[in-house]
Amino acid sequence: MSLKVKTTLVVSLLIISMSSILWKSLAVDNKIKEINTTWQIHNDHVFQKTKALHNIHKHFGYGGFIHHFKNLVLRSDERYIKLSEKAIVQTLNSIEIYKSLVNDQQELIALQKLETVVNKYNEKFQVAKQHFKSGIMQIDMDELVKVDDAPAFEALASLSSLLAKTSKIVEQSVNKALAETQFILNTSVLIFIPLNLIAALIIIIYLRKMTASFIENESIFLSSPDALIVCFPSGKIIKTNLSAQLMFGYSEKEFKELTIEELLPEQYRERHCQYRKKFSQTIQSRQMGVRPPFPALRKDGSAFQTSITITTFGLEKNIFTMAVVRDITNEISLKEASATDYLTKLPNRFAIDKALIDEIERARRYKRCFSIMLSDIDEFKQVNDVFGHQKGDEVLSQFAEFLNHRKRSTDFIGRWGGEEFVVICPETSIHDTAILGENLRSAVEEHLFSEEPKITISIGIATFNIEDIGESEKTLLHRADVALYKAKEDGRNCIKVEE
Repeated sequence: MSLKVKTTLVVSLLIISMSSILWKSLAVDNKIKEINTTWQIHNDHVFQKTKALHNIHKHFGYGGFIHHFKNLVLRSDERYIKLSEKAIVQTLNSIEIYKSLVNDQQELIALQKLETVVNKYNEKFQVAKQHFKSGIMQIDMDELVKVDDAPAFEALASLSSLLAKTSKIVEQSVNKALAETQFILNTSVLIFIPLNLIAALIIIIYLRKMTASFIENESIFLSSPDALIVCFPSGKIIKTNLSAQLMFGYSEKEFKELTIEELLPEQYRERHCQYRKKFSQTIQSRQMGVRPPFPALRKDGSAFQTSITITTFGLEKNIFTMAVVRDITNEISLKEASATDYLTKLPNRFAIDKALIDEIERARRYKRCFSIMLSDIDEFKQVNDVFGHQKGDEVLSQFAEFLNHRKRSTDFIGRWGGEEFVVICPETSIHDTAILGENLRSAVEEHLFSEEPKITISIGIATFNIEDIGESEKTLLHRADVALYKAKEDGRNCIKVEE
């Protein structure tokens, strides 16, 4: 065979081989584009759903409508009407956006449950607006607008779970496409080993990297506003998202050198390790809010309160754990602020009502008495009129501090309103409470508050009647108020006990 013929055959074989490679490459390229398109559509869809779900949390949750609505009820502040109206509209709009993205019956059911609670809140909000200027008591308003929001948060948790389930289905579709692509590559390698080997190796390496990327994207939703932490069964951290890195202050590399227990205060680590090992034995999930807030540690050593959802999932015969962590420090601060008087830093009227209800329940359970003192600063209006409201505020603040220093460790002190203060005295008879009241009255008379003016107080005292089944915090406060009125009638600067 001549050189020309050999050359022609080699060139022909090369052309055929290269054409085959090109054809196979095009086939592989089309499959890759199909996979990328499928994944991109899924990612866009999940992103839109996640964004809508985030907006529902934002506008409806304790930082949105619920926060504004409760502040409207608790503080009777007209500013919160517009904030509540805006938040409820944004919440309903976010639900409608989510609905437009849904084609699953379970998601629709969850959205209907959520929308039902939101609509109930909206109805209660409309009622609250109607009664806002009617002079209704704050506690009555609270009862009037009470809504069970547990189904809403169950629905939100269900939607998050369904998002993960949808992604699992897409992962299976992507894996099937990857398997088909692998078959094409194997065929090419077997038929055209000399020319296809390098190309096949490069493509396999590329596909393996792409597969690993798909698994990571499936396991962790990088767009989540909550911190996501995935762990080995040993507790060693595998992967975190950006929210986790910002929340705890560690980089991705630093996280991978830690165990999940190292993110907790030391006194909780051993117990948490035991609980995690037990929890990780089966595939299960514990929803956010099921347990009390849990403390966590940042890289700088500062502690903060969290709410956590824990989910286990199986992969390659191993069970892994994913924790969804939410920083609820601000939520806790808002709850504390809602029960604290801004000027005196004492518990406010709302907190006093709750403390009285708790004390009544305790007194009935253990058959023990308790008493209350309702004190009022005498002629306080003259302090404001003569010395100004700023001086009056100073007197109130110093008086509150004085009460705090004088109270027993078991006593509860709060500002009832204006210049009136309540002292709850657990397991104290009316006689002993009268002695405490007289000591307090005389101490105030001798004390100098804010240089000028000199102040005195009047005190009304009542004790809880354990035999009276109709006794409540309202009736108890009423009797103390009547006793206080008699102290005012008798010339002020004295104490009176209920008759």
